[in-house]
Amino acid sequence: MIDGCGISSAMRRAGARRIRWMPDASACRVALTAGFLLLSTVLSSAAPAWWVARHVTDTNAPVADFSPLIVGQLKWMATNAADELELRLPGGAGASVLDLIRNFSGTDNYVTVNLGQLKRVAAPFYDRLITEGYTTVYPWSGADTTNDYALANLGQLKHLFSFDLTGDQDADGLPDWWEIRYFNSITNEGAGGDFDADGLVNTAEYWHATSPILWDTDDDGFSDKEELDAGTDPLDPASIPSADLSGTVSYSGAQTGLIRVLAATTSNAWTAAGSTTLAAPGVYSITSTPTLCSYWIRAYRDRNGDGTNNAGEAWGDYTNNPIYLTNNVTGAHITLTDPDTDEDGLFDYVETGTGVFVSPSDTGTDPNDPDSDDDGVDDGTEVANRTDPNDPDQVVPGVTIIAPAGGIVLEQLP
Repeated sequence: MIDGCGISSAMRRAGARRIRWMPDASACRVALTAGFLLLSTVLSSAAPAWWVARHVTDTNAPVADFSPLIVGQLKWMATNAADELELRLPGGAGASVLDLIRNFSGTDNYVTVNLGQLKRVAAPFYDRLITEGYTTVYPWSGADTTNDYALANLGQLKHLFSFDLTGDQDADGLPDWWEIRYFNSITNEGAGGDFDADGLVNTAEYWHATSPILWDTDDDGFSDKEELDAGTDPLDPASIPSADLSGTVSYSGAQTGLIRVLAATTSNAWTAAGSTTLAAPGVYSITSTPTLCSYWIRAYRDRNGDGTNNAGEAWGDYTNNPIYLTNNVTGAHITLTDPDTDEDGLFDYVETGTGVFVSPSDTGTDPNDPDSDDDGVDDGTEVANRTDPNDPDQVVPGVTIIAPAGGIVLEQLP
């Protein structure tokens, strides 16, 4: 058994007592057979099958609809009604109903119940039924609390809890109330139908609480079946499937270090929604990337290991950027190249900017100035001639070596 019911301040002003649970549930079984109309409602006047199946009623006891309702009887009915919602409704009874039942305590079971208390207990059940579309209203009218002081009777209790979630006149496996809600008839659609063509048959729509007439219940751009297959919530627009990006990274240069592959969220930055690393050029895969967003797929060689793309490091973009991601993408190949910003024939990473020539891999030249010493000969040509590209006075008389793009060195004699 589950055990409280908190009473709101408004109910206390109406004279409601705190409702408590009876430890011996069998003592609360009462003769509940015919419905007594509390107020006009859509509920059944006949006893629903779950009363008997759950032993809510004693069919051998005389009918006593006008007998005063006591706390133990109310809690016994509410507890079994919660179990019925938990079993029959997609998503179960809901947190409010379950919290109500859990908080029932074990005393005052023979205290009489007034209408305010009865409505207070029934309200979360109807909140849940209204959410699912079983009904659209509470089975009482207005906000007037004048009658909340009046004693409730068994017939009123029975009427409030006479909902039937299992009625299926056409025996198609779909509850009548659900078919009427969506199709205005119990015969227009069958259990195996797929009215909205989202890939889910009607029985699956019912049990997942999705709409059988909307292919995308939460309007997030993915069909209900796509979301269920992906493990996301088809009722939550913020819960959408992710996707994988894959391809290869190639590089033929001399730089070393990890290769970092990113799904960048802007065209001119390296802010990543997803990333992966490679020890060497080869196949990459960026998994679980959020969809319905544009990405620029790019990579760089992290030469200094600082985790950021720095000037001089080899990098490259996927040629078909940007990608608007809706599902898995393959073949997003990237080629890394060593940048030569000033186009002087020297890669940026060897132009260390120190002003001191050490070697062809540490030239000391300015990567943004093709002629660092302003002697009229570009830095690449000077390095190829074995002269210091930082010293305007160093020349090789009679011989000029030209280093054109492509790396082929030509010798020109005077």
